[in-house]
Amino acid sequence: MAKKKKIHKKINPHHISNRDKIKRFLSNHKDKFIIFGILLVGLIIRLIFLSQIKANDPNFLHFEGTDSGNYDSLAMQVLDGNLPKSPYSFNPLYFYFLSIIYSFMEHNPFKAINVQIFIGLGTCFLVYLIGKHLFNKPIGLIAAGICSLYGAFMVYETILLTTVLDTFL
Repeated sequence: MAKKKKIHKKINPHHISNRDKIKRFLSNHKDKFIIFGILLVGLIIRLIFLSQIKANDPNFLHFEGTDSGNYDSLAMQVLDGNLPKSPYSFNPLYFYFLSIIYSFMEHNPFKAINVQIFIGLGTCFLVYLIGKHLFNKPIGLIAAGICSLYGAFMVYETILLTTVLDTFL
């Protein structure tokens, strides 16, 4: 019987398999996936919270006699071209901000609340960046996780008040 020769494949050191490429990509971008997951969980919880308030609060979007109502009416005055002539008793940046939202999305406070939810998520992302810069990545991720689950942020994101914009800025 003739002996069979073993055939050895030459391995190209520059060849990287697709599995190795995927592993390298995931290891290089692990923190991005984690922060995306944290923000996604925060968004889902906020939308559930918003739907629960909308379903169970009969006064949800009824602003008569509240600060939210004052901001809403001042934003509508700005859209009509009537700038307030008296000294500002409310934060002027916020009703200008609302008037910009209303100019793009018509007068719909519910849409303005949705914009505020995304600004709140932007705050969570900024907390991550600050924590990562001042300390390290794990601290930034933990801080962003706490921020995305913090109940007071969720409550104020669903009310037309300056808190969301003040916190973000």
